[in-house]
Amino acid sequence: MLAKVIHSRRRHKPSAVSFKALIDYCCGKACIVVTGNLAGDWRDAALQMRVCAGRNARLRDPAYHLVLSWGDGEQPRDAEIIAAARLVIRELDGAAYQYVIAVHRDRRNVHCHIVLNRVHPLTGRALSLSHDYARLELGCRRVEHAFGWPPDRGRFKRAYIHGEIELAPQTAKHWDARRDARAAGLRPDPRAQRGRDLRGGRFPLRDRLTATGLSRLRRAIDTATSWSALHVRLHACGMRYLRHGPGARIEDQDSGGWMPAGQLGTGYALPTLLSRLGDYVPASDHLAESRQSRSDRRRAYHDARRARRNAIHDLQTKHSHERRRLATTVAGMHRIVAMSFRHALRQQQIEDLRHLRATQPVPVLSEFGLGGAREPSDPCRQSRLRYRHVLRRLALQDATSESEIDHTYLRQLWHGPTLDGVSNLRVPDKERLAAGLRDLGNKTILLPRRGGRSGALGYALITEQPDGALRVMDPQSDLALCTLGPRDARECIIVADTRLGIQCSLECPDCLVIVASSDPPCRQAEQACDLVGDRSVTIISGHDDDANDLFERLSPMLRDCRHRSHAYAYGDRSKRSAERRVTDETAMSFP
Repeated sequence: MLAKVIHSRRRHKPSAVSFKALIDYCCGKACIVVTGNLAGDWRDAALQMRVCAGRNARLRDPAYHLVLSWGDGEQPRDAEIIAAARLVIRELDGAAYQYVIAVHRDRRNVHCHIVLNRVHPLTGRALSLSHDYARLELGCRRVEHAFGWPPDRGRFKRAYIHGEIELAPQTAKHWDARRDARAAGLRPDPRAQRGRDLRGGRFPLRDRLTATGLSRLRRAIDTATSWSALHVRLHACGMRYLRHGPGARIEDQDSGGWMPAGQLGTGYALPTLLSRLGDYVPASDHLAESRQSRSDRRRAYHDARRARRNAIHDLQTKHSHERRRLATTVAGMHRIVAMSFRHALRQQQIEDLRHLRATQPVPVLSEFGLGGAREPSDPCRQSRLRYRHVLRRLALQDATSESEIDHTYLRQLWHGPTLDGVSNLRVPDKERLAAGLRDLGNKTILLPRRGGRSGALGYALITEQPDGALRVMDPQSDLALCTLGPRDARECIIVADTRLGIQCSLECPDCLVIVASSDPPCRQAEQACDLVGDRSVTIISGHDDDANDLFERLSPMLRDCRHRSHAYAYGDRSKRSAERRVTDETAMSFP
């Protein structure tokens, strides 16, 4: 769950316009609307807020627009969304102020809009927004804890102080790691987000470059001792460093794409290089020849497009004159005859325009040797665009270090595209593990933890080690359940460890394996009982006393429940089968 403040772009307009525009937009397509401290429905809210805002004329913008958004795959109910919005408003100390809450489900992410009047209806005092970013994040973390939702990533880390969730600042090591990841191209650059134009069908240059390519460019600039050496090294990389206005840009020789030099890092901007290498010296003539020829080809491309536009404009002007002359000619004719003449002229003009477009097709960049062909259509293009930095991180060897795993990263892996051209995880019969199993490639699979109506509330990342053993990283293991195997199985197995659940599912593919936590909360226990139904259940633990709490919690709620302990080694599967032993003498046979 994330909170974002939408700042108004029309601060010079009166408050009545901002309130009416915001409320009409938020409530016009909402599936449910709730108001607070207002009379009537949302259609009367703008007028009441405007009257209330008039009590504090010094406040420039009394409308506070806030959006609460849930991640991909999370489907909270409307009542939960409204309750969460009210808790966040309470964290802002705005419970006594006028507000409107509108729930939207028309986008990929379920979200709700909050329009809050900052002027108090009784005292006329303005609501303080000091450090609202920290208070909003604290409210989101407390709401997630209250509703049993997985915590999203933020700029602070959670801390429990006297039983309450508080925010603690991140360490300097954390920010250094983020800075290094952004420099390596593993995180989106905020400066690269501005001015992005994808209408050409291609990714921006910085996003098209791999982490290795970015490192190569930085190394070429760092090792250059003069401007001529810098141009030569970048030319070998297929790039150019060009001065543009008060700054500089890095341009790709093949595609013509460019990015500001500062997006490569602050140390590669023009002022820094001027202080290190002296006054800017452009590239030599033999290096600039290719750029000049490219400029000529691009100019020819634009001339061809301009000529085609002019031809179409001239034809449309000719058609307009023909229609006016025909209108004068058929002024006194019968209506049916006049309609026949107009229809014939319309068909002739359509054929003329179709012939012109066929004889003069739209110029393509590749025809002029510019290499700017549009990327082929890809059904996963939007996912690749949205999660491109996650794919870069997953492609690295250290991308799945346990210290970097959180719910946000695993959710992006689940909804993002898989890697291409990499080996898959060598798990036998992995298709039988779960219908929702996601093979990410690079010897990695992902298991969702689903929480009933709320959708996926967590994920388990499973990677294969060089020795063949499985490594399971399972944050938020106490939020929801993993289900492995067929849902219509006659018998169920409940375990408290994901690795043990995979082993049981591989050995018993006809059973439904449910992975729960060792001490499940009430909501998780009820969900497990709903999944089991009237079927027989066996609770299995990897150690003698590992699932005692789980058995004591679930046995009163289940009709036919058995408990056994299953010890095994984490090495080769044949060894695990040979070393398997039953430690509970009263346990029944393995189903």
